[in-house]
Amino acid sequence: MSCKQVTQPVISIPATCMLLSSPTTHNLNNVFFIDEHTGFVVGDSGTVLKTSNAGDSWSQVTVPTKQKLYDLYFFNSDTGFVCGDQVFFQTTNSGVTWAEIDSGLLFANIHFFDGVKAVLSGGKSSSGHQMPFLLVSSDGGASWDYRSPNFPANSSAPIYAGESFYDFYDGFLFIHDPLQGYASVYRTNDNGRTWNSVYYADHGISAAYCANSSTVYMCSDSGLVIKSTDFGLSWVGRTSGTTHDLSSLYFISADAGYAAGASGTIISTSDGGANWNSLSSGTSSALRAIYFPTASVGFVVGANGTIIKIL
Repeated sequence: MSCKQVTQPVISIPATCMLLSSPTTHNLNNVFFIDEHTGFVVGDSGTVLKTSNAGDSWSQVTVPTKQKLYDLYFFNSDTGFVCGDQVFFQTTNSGVTWAEIDSGLLFANIHFFDGVKAVLSGGKSSSGHQMPFLLVSSDGGASWDYRSPNFPANSSAPIYAGESFYDFYDGFLFIHDPLQGYASVYRTNDNGRTWNSVYYADHGISAAYCANSSTVYMCSDSGLVIKSTDFGLSWVGRTSGTTHDLSSLYFISADAGYAAGASGTIISTSDGGANWNSLSSGTSSALRAIYFPTASVGFVVGANGTIIKIL
């Protein structure tokens, strides 16, 4: 997931899950809200859903593709972007029509900063693998410049996994190299022109989240959560109380946040990951993404059309 921060002070964190009615059984891969009422979800088979009443009901938005969609960003209820497997579209009329911006690559993550600068990341097929790349924009998505990460020679055949940026210049990209059998995390402070290796492990990294300019969390297999308080210079692993694989993170402050994953797992922490509480999600479906439009209400989406509201 992305580094779209919520800065409201946190006194107590939401802990009640409500399983919402969904108009689809397709797997849902990401969720984004413009405000507490208006939000969008993307998923497999070109699925895009929209709500205007804080998730009470959802409508289908037609996109001219049946490819998997992985991420999205909307400036308002009319103008936004969706990206996925070989597709990248923009709408300016709430999804009535879509303009294709690019195609042919795996577009996995898109983030806008200050409403103008943006980072789009994904994988470019090479010798059977997805080699990481970035597209960056400084004009609200009107034009994009290509970046190709300069990874060391021993990462010559990675499978792209994901990334998280704190701002337009500073962020992380994590990959798995099947030839070497490890996961690596790289950090950039110059908008993806150069990268430095900051983490290496024999387990996967499934998501990262920049809670602020110094605090970063990552999640992994078997409930592992990894934390840095110096923006990736050092990392500490923390147990989360679950052995299920975790696939997504979202923090509403530097200390208060959530992780979700396999078998309907949702866990929360209010003390920076030292302790975690399990939430009853009401589902056994794999959960894939979390987003909090405010510090008091959040949404989780996942397999089989699952949509959950946390409040």
